[in-house]
Amino acid sequence: MRRLLLALALAWPAAAGQAADIALSLSGRLAHPRSFSAAELAALPQAALPEAALPEPASDPAAPGPHWTGVLLWPLLDQAGWVDQPGRKTHLQHVILARGRDGYTVALSIGELDPAFEGKQVLIATGRDGKALGSLDLVVPGDRRHARWVHDLQAIEVQ
Repeated sequence: MRRLLLALALAWPAAAGQAADIALSLSGRLAHPRSFSAAELAALPQAALPEAALPEPASDPAAPGPHWTGVLLWPLLDQAGWVDQPGRKTHLQHVILARGRDGYTVALSIGELDPAFEGKQVLIATGRDGKALGSLDLVVPGDRRHARWVHDLQAIEVQ
């Protein structure tokens, strides 16, 4: 028993470091599900969004709002490949669930993201105002009260 505990204690730092390096997992009805480390996300093409559409105007319209940077969600999902049923536009039947580390989960529809339809620029944010966030946030432009923004984003699942 003592040897087992010692082996686990010695293996723990390596396993913890590997788990901490995985920033985001894509899973579900995808041809190529995968996980991304923070470094892999940083190496992908980056996008920038101005303050994501607050429903009320800013108190000073001339003041610059927060500026979000990160990776757009649609290209990640599109490159992962949809697993569809035969038929026309069947990918529109999918629902995207985004889950934070605390369990907070929100749903997005494919039609919101698909450039052939609404084409909403949903961002997996890694930075704000030129500074790293320290975690990933899902930023959904146009949502009132930011109800579908997910802090500390951990997983995206396509159903």
